Amino acid sequence: SALRRLRAEGPFDYLGAASEARALVQLGVVRYLRRNPAEALRAYGEALQVDPQSADARVGAAEVLVDLGDPAKALQVVEPALRAQPDGWLVAACAAERLGAREDARAFLDRARQRLGAGFQQAHRSLRLQQLERALASPGT
Repeated sequence: SALRRLRAEGPFDYLGAASEARALVQLGVVRYLRRNPAEALRAYGEALQVDPQSADARVGAAEVLVDLGDPAKALQVVEPALRAQPDGWLVAACAAERLGAREDARAFLDRARQRLGAGFQQAHRSLRLQQLERALASPGT
């Protein structure tokens, strides 16, 4: 409903930093967390059409691509979003780990850890960080 209202009326007075791209990113997050990757990817893609510079949309799309088994494409998508927040670095680490590049994954993970003070853009990624740390701590193949 927020997205419909934004499109019809523009930003609301009481919702700071409201934008169509942010609403689409949040819709992507909800769809991702509800295990609907195709719809999540569609929402992130729409967000990028509205705002091609949206780091949050790039990171979200890359996260979905990792889970869908396309880590190489995920790395291409997330690369422009490697910024001050740990999210992009974490998703890059996950993609590298899926590609079997464990040393690269560790390097990306170190970058993510260095940025934890900035906080995750999406809270579910703290669990993803823990899962990746466990995966990288176990003997690799």
